[in-house]
Amino acid sequence: MKKLIEILKESIGKEDDFMAALAQNRDYCWQREYPVAVVHEARRVKENEIKERLQEKAFFNEAGYTPSSWSADRIEELKSLAPQYVKSVSVLVHKGNPHGFFLFQEKRARDYWKKVSDDGSFVATVEYSRYASGSDICQIEADLRDLMRSSKEVPSLKEIGYIWVVEAPMDLELDRVLAHYYQKDWMMVIGKQKIVYIGWHERLGSVDMRHFVCPPKPKRRDNNA
Repeated sequence: MKKLIEILKESIGKEDDFMAALAQNRDYCWQREYPVAVVHEARRVKENEIKERLQEKAFFNEAGYTPSSWSADRIEELKSLAPQYVKSVSVLVHKGNPHGFFLFQEKRARDYWKKVSDDGSFVATVEYSRYASGSDICQIEADLRDLMRSSKEVPSLKEIGYIWVVEAPMDLELDRVLAHYYQKDWMMVIGKQKIVYIGWHERLGSVDMRHFVCPPKPKRRDNNA
């Protein structure tokens, strides 16, 4: 993980588009918008027009299921036709072939999603967020929790590292959020007009999400009930 963070830190310091700088790094494959789940079966697609288009393009077999092996072109086609039926992460760091096939597997026969399988090359997930002045820290925490929760639902991602990169203006302090979820494993890269925070954990499944920076408001009780 230390090597990954050093590469990220160096890339952020090089240019505004640190994603472009990461693409130049040859130690790992930094694959952007990596698909981590696809719809499992036709009956889950509620929009008739979308379902018909997918059927015309042979996205479902005779039994109504999507394939388990996908090419990059085929994934992009599914995204363009039915983006709500593909889930992606900002970047998946891996040591595999960037032009290889994506492999997905359902856990149970009637699952909503097929989820990406680790072929042994997965290293870490990187999620990238960006906020403007005046953003609410509680909403930022909620966004982070949603990102982590979504990845935790994918078994192969739960077992690898997790990195959150967040760009914020100088007047927006996110120290409390980073320290709460990553303890000492976070840093700031300070620029002229912005700060880029990097928080990380060796294993996503070990992140404690039982406690909050902004505890949820208790539900109102109906006294008439």
